[in-house]
Amino acid sequence: MTSPLTRLRRRLTAWYVGVFALILVGFGAVTYVVVVRQVARAVDQSLIETVDATIVFLEQRDTTLPPVRLPMVSPGRRVWVLDKDLTDTGFSSAPLTTWLPAAARRVFAEGETRAGGETPDDLIYRMRGRSVTLRDGRQVAVVASADLVEIEDQYRAVMVGFVLAGAAALVLVSLGG
Repeated sequence: MTSPLTRLRRRLTAWYVGVFALILVGFGAVTYVVVVRQVARAVDQSLIETVDATIVFLEQRDTTLPPVRLPMVSPGRRVWVLDKDLTDTGFSSAPLTTWLPAAARRVFAEGETRAGGETPDDLIYRMRGRSVTLRDGRQVAVVASADLVEIEDQYRAVMVGFVLAGAAALVLVSLGG
C-alpha cells in the first residue's frame, strides 16, 4: 500500500503533466493558425504584385507588336490575360485551366476578385484577378494564381520537431514529479 504522501505526489505530477500538455496543445494550435494565415497573406500579396506587374507590362507595351508570353512570372505562379469573350490574348504564361473561365467572368463582373479552391487533380489554388482597359480600348482580365502546398507538407519537419519537443517535455515533467 502506498502512503498518502506518495499518492498526493502522483496526483500532483499527473495534474502538472495534464496542464502542461494542454498548454503545449494550445500553443501548437495557435502557432499553426498563425503560420497558415501568414502564408495565405504572403501568397495573396504576391498574387496582387503579379497582377499589378502584368498590368503595368500590358499598359506600357507597344500595341502594334504581337503578343508574347509574359516574361516576369514568378516560380509557382501562373498568369492569364483573357479578352471579354474569355479567350487567351496570347500573353498568358500557362494553358487555360478548367476553373479559369468562371474566375474571369467574376473579374469582368466585379472589376477585381479573389478566390481559392481545389482543382480536379486535387491541387489547392489561390487566385487574384483584375479587369483593366488597355490603351487600344480592349478590356482584359488579368488573373494570377498559385498552387498552395499544404502547411503540413511545407513545414513537416518543424511540426515533427514541435511534437517531439513537447513529448520530451512531458516525459521530463512526469519524471521530475
